[in-house]
Amino acid sequence: MKTISCPGCDRKMLITKLECPTCNIKIKGVFQSHRFGYLDKESLDFIETFILSRGNIKDIEKALGVSYPTVKTKLDKVITELERIKSLEEKNIQITSEV
Repeated sequence: MKTISCPGCDRKMLITKLECPTCNIKIKGVFQSHRFGYLDKESLDFIETFILSRGNIKDIEKALGVSYPTVKTKLDKVITELERIKSLEEKNIQITSEV
C-alpha cells in the first residue's frame, strides 16, 4: 500500500471515492484507510523488509545495511506509531499523517 501525500502541503490525502471498474458503480464519501496507510514510507519499507526477512534480525540488518540497534530502533518506531494509531481509532479521534 502506498501512502499518498498532497503535492501542495505534503499531508495525507483522504479517500473520497470508490469505483467498480466492471459495472462503473461509484460511491462517494470519506473512507478510512487501513492502519498501515497512516505510516510513512520509511516505516512501510521497514515492514516490507521485516516480513520478507521473516522477522530474522540478521537478515534485516543485511538487507538494510544497518546494525542490530538500528533495526531495533526502527521496529520500536513502527510499533509506537501503530499503537498510537490504534489508540486514536479506539477513541474515535481523527488521525493525521503526522504520526
